[in-house]
Amino acid sequence: MLEAFCGVGPVASAVAASVPEAAIHVGDADEQAVRCAVANVEAYARAGESSANVTGHVLDCLHGLPDELRHGIDVIAAVPPYVPVTAVDFLPREALDFEPSTALFGGVDGLDLVRRLIAESLDWLAPEGALLIELGQDQVAEATGFATERELEAQSHLGEDEQTVVLELRPGHWN
Repeated sequence: MLEAFCGVGPVASAVAASVPEAAIHVGDADEQAVRCAVANVEAYARAGESSANVTGHVLDCLHGLPDELRHGIDVIAAVPPYVPVTAVDFLPREALDFEPSTALFGGVDGLDLVRRLIAESLDWLAPEGALLIELGQDQVAEATGFATERELEAQSHLGEDEQTVVLELRPGHWN
């Protein structure tokens, strides 16, 4: 599995704690975030009394992954920057104070990196793999349309906050 735009690696850490045999990759544009994510994944694995098989990658979206992973990743999970730049006034102050803008804003409609991630994932997902992307509820239709144009099938899962959605994309058809 790969957690792209990993930040501190919360998804990868949860996987390490619950699936000790998983090969885990974390990637982010920020080298310090990658180091932090690797350390967190290893700590969560130790807490689950196992050792983590984790590799960190400095990435530009998915560019920078090693070729041996091509068409071999079962799950890509990501929380890319998806806040529209026009929504800056609606963000909590602490987000603006403690998060770099590159970790928050995804262009005019918030979907610049979501689109890149969808397009680039086609080179990395295993044939039965899944891409899981968190985004805003009002962005689902646009992201789904972009994905289906690339022959990915989509299901959306509304978050408990009723504002965020995990968009699940798979090549071909559902099993």
